Amino acid sequence: YILLPGLVNTHTHIPMAVFKGVAEDLPLNDWLFNKIFPLESKFINKTMCQIGSKLAIAEMLLNGITAFNDMYFFEEEIANSAQELGIKVFLGEGIVDFKTPAGLNGEESLELTENFAKKYKDNPYVFVSVAPHSAYLTNEKLLLKSFELSKKYDLPFHIHTAETLKETEEFEKKMGIRLFEYFNNIGILNKKFI
Repeated sequence: YILLPGLVNTHTHIPMAVFKGVAEDLPLNDWLFNKIFPLESKFINKTMCQIGSKLAIAEMLLNGITAFNDMYFFEEEIANSAQELGIKVFLGEGIVDFKTPAGLNGEESLELTENFAKKYKDNPYVFVSVAPHSAYLTNEKLLLKSFELSKKYDLPFHIHTAETLKETEEFEKKMGIRLFEYFNNIGILNKKFI
């Protein structure tokens, strides 16, 4: 046995525990667009997020994780599961350019995030982050609005960046600069950036 501080998982989508083992041998883009997005649109709802979050939280607790930073949909269900099972969570409703499995567009997800910031302001288990998905699924206007919300409430800004060589190369070809140069140019890099 060893004694150490609790571990923190800084990037999760815990309801996706229900998809464990699905097409894990595929490259990210193929896995995400051809397998996961179709499955999410068919199966992800409040109940599945509750089931998946409890499964993932149990696994985390068994492995010494005492806090996690989640970006997904139906984040209220994840907050409820975290409080019930006694783990700290930073939750961020995913902000994208299209309707999410929760039925929200980007503006509605921002509004929900702001409501979370107010609701969980003094909660000892639930903290809020602003969670635009990525530069390829969240347009610049939404990225900037997300960043403003992060600054307004002093919340972490949680986003996917440069996950694969393909994503990096496609972004650089389209925009003419690298991803972090773009983030710097539009002014969204700061100490709250995760």
